[in-house]
Amino acid sequence: MKNRVHILILIIILFIVLILSGCQAARKPSPNNIMEEENITGEREITEANKDVIKGEAVADTLVDLTGIDDATVMFWHNKAIVAVNVSEGEEGVISEELRKKIIDTVKTFDAEVSEIDITADKKLFYRLDDIQQAMIRGKQSKTVNQDIEDIIRAIAKKK
Repeated sequence: MKNRVHILILIIILFIVLILSGCQAARKPSPNNIMEEENITGEREITEANKDVIKGEAVADTLVDLTGIDDATVMFWHNKAIVAVNVSEGEEGVISEELRKKIIDTVKTFDAEVSEIDITADKKLFYRLDDIQQAMIRGKQSKTVNQDIEDIIRAIAKKK
């Protein structure tokens, strides 16, 4: 008789445990897993959406190796290349014809399909273009990017 009571108590306990474990709320995914998935997706989107920005960074790195250029930023935009440099020699804002030709040749080696290359040594335009490019590298798509870049192109054209 005692065995039956013990078995009955054991069955009741097991039944209660099964009911309680089956009726738990669904577990939420760990925040770390969600963040990792978002980062992976985000990195893919940035890489695919900003091929021209990445190419511009590569061109800028090559331009900095040229004698006479301290810093450079390059953006490819609608079959155009916009190049802003900080020159180390000569008058500020002025690029020698020899250096201008080297810049054009360097840009053309990276993208022969570029129809127009706008070059400036204006520091203000350099920093504006660099800010836009850095934001795009980080994946931030500003609603005003088109307008900002068109403004920079117009400013370069005025100074020609």
